[in-house]
Amino acid sequence: MKTLTIFRHAKSSWKLPLSDRDRPLNQRGYRQARAVAEVLALEPPDAIISSPAIRAVSTALIYAHVLKIPASKLSVNDNLYVLSAVQVCNWIREFDDDTENVWLFSHNPTCNSLAAILLGYELDNIVTSGYLSVQFGVDRWSLISKQHVKLVTFNNREGSE
Repeated sequence: MKTLTIFRHAKSSWKLPLSDRDRPLNQRGYRQARAVAEVLALEPPDAIISSPAIRAVSTALIYAHVLKIPASKLSVNDNLYVLSAVQVCNWIREFDDDTENVWLFSHNPTCNSLAAILLGYELDNIVTSGYLSVQFGVDRWSLISKQHVKLVTFNNREGSE
């Protein structure tokens, strides 16, 4: 069985004239990420993969720190920033089959669109610090599809402050 959890980054700042990729978390976002990570009831991942967007990387790092997940499990991949959700889904199908449980940290529209593709239906907009976890009843990532998916968790509440 393969498990994939898609996290949307915590609240980001729009105050500075930065590119989208360089936008950091704001103070509320730091509090959100810590609050959600402290109550997260998911199995620890084999791998954490983040978009290179600063807000996504920062959120992933906070979760890893709070949950005491080794930094060696965290990687940054441009695919989560530059590819369409369909392309991201195809990229996921190329994951190493020895990896059972993967956490992705990204942003919208990627999170919403990827969830819709994997589930075969649309969920509500995934809010900042929201996440969903799905399991696939297959033993190879190349076989993941909406025919084999089960929605395990959908947390769509913004983190408490």
